Amino acid sequence: TQTGSQKFIFGKGTKLTVSIT
Repeated sequence: TQTGSQKFIFGKGTKLTVSIT
């Protein structure tokens, strides 16, 4: 796992940005 922000792409091109601390 990387520390920082990861981009998760869901099905219909929906982009969710999740920041991991």
